[in-house]
Amino acid sequence: MSDLRRDPVSGNWVVISPGQEAGVKLAPHPPFSTDADTCPFCPGHESATGHEILRYPTRHPPGKEDPWDLRVVPNRRPVLRTEETLEREGVGMFDRITGVGAHEIIIESPDHDKRLFNFSPSQYELVLSAWRHRIIDLFRDQRLRYVALFRNEGRRAGARISHPHSQLIATPIIPVGIRNLLSEAREHYENKERCVFCDLLDHEREEDLRVVTQNDGFLAFCPFASHFPFEIWVVPISHHHQFGAITDEQISLLSEIIVRLAKALSLSLLEPDLNLVLKTAPNPSRKRKHWTTLEEDFHWHLELIPRISRPTGFETATGMFINPTPPEEAAAHLRGSLIQNKDTQ
Repeated sequence: MSDLRRDPVSGNWVVISPGQEAGVKLAPHPPFSTDADTCPFCPGHESATGHEILRYPTRHPPGKEDPWDLRVVPNRRPVLRTEETLEREGVGMFDRITGVGAHEIIIESPDHDKRLFNFSPSQYELVLSAWRHRIIDLFRDQRLRYVALFRNEGRRAGARISHPHSQLIATPIIPVGIRNLLSEAREHYENKERCVFCDLLDHEREEDLRVVTQNDGFLAFCPFASHFPFEIWVVPISHHHQFGAITDEQISLLSEIIVRLAKALSLSLLEPDLNLVLKTAPNPSRKRKHWTTLEEDFHWHLELIPRISRPTGFETATGMFINPTPPEEAAAHLRGSLIQNKDTQ
């Protein structure tokens, strides 16, 4: 039987409809692989990516030829640029801002064919460290209000190049999706003087129906009102609003849980295409009365979304999502995959 569920974090309603399997594909599909010989992210092609923003030298044993473990470079076709001058104007009833921002590529490994589930936790620590580094650096620019960090793996997730990489886009405004999260979090805090995410963590751990896995720093669960089948949130157990303040110890714990979840999704869903998305707080505003409780009411987190379903006209018409897999069933299935993976190691 279907039911409608409200997401306490965003305020959105979702239809959980177990009998609605249209659009969900679990059949194996050919692996997505672009040509390594022409890949601009592969070692030896560094000149194709323009100037280098950040490099982590290789930590590989002697004799390994890779000159680096991770690089950050500007996107060759940026949607926003730091070189622009910030100008705002009204065009009749409309508003316009010049395209100020940043668009960067985090090249996560020299290995062209590496998938997220192939990373070791120590290797993915470098990626998360680079995310932290770039957020801290870009937030020094007071023109930039938000930094979106995301990873597209596979065609259905939006990737154009198979070489493992994530992207960063910094914007001069707070995107409406993030603004809605901030507003809901602030309203919850004003009503209850508690963080909605901390309340969510307490409830999920107590009920223990949708928890997939956890460690000393993070809880991973399929949210009650999941937009997508097998969607997973990874939330830090200790409250903090800004990913840029993550510690080295937390990075180690987070990388371990991300790789563990990627392996569980790979086993459960036949190596699906994936999006990994960071939801963090915006750059603190210079306006004193703007988001005054942000540090107390918002809680950064990651969302891991396997792309095994496609949106339909209903989502476009209503803004609501139909999810054919109850999160309770998804979590139970993923827990089984974690046990299976442990038994095979």
